[in-house]
Amino acid sequence: MTINATGSAPGTSVTSSPTPRMPTRSYVLNTGMFRSGDAGKTFTLLPAPHGDHHGLWIDSANPRRMINGDDGGATVSLDGGQTWSTQYNQPRRSSTT
Repeated sequence: MTINATGSAPGTSVTSSPTPRMPTRSYVLNTGMFRSGDAGKTFTLLPAPHGDHHGLWIDSANPRRMINGDDGGATVSLDGGQTWSTQYNQPRRSSTT
């Protein structure tokens, strides 16, 4: 589900991702990554690297395993978003002249 983002940079949106098997947990992505454990009543900022988060994949068999897509590439968390892999291992486009 995409909802309007108040106070965000032009052209951005807030994306809300429910967690499989955990109906009261959801994630909101924008210039930060936020998690709610009480069906959206309160949110906590997670330490996801980079900013401008665009997509979040949550493993339906193991919701602690997630992949976050942002302007810096992609990072992986195996502990529900408490720690993330580095972004300094992303493939780089080579230029030819």
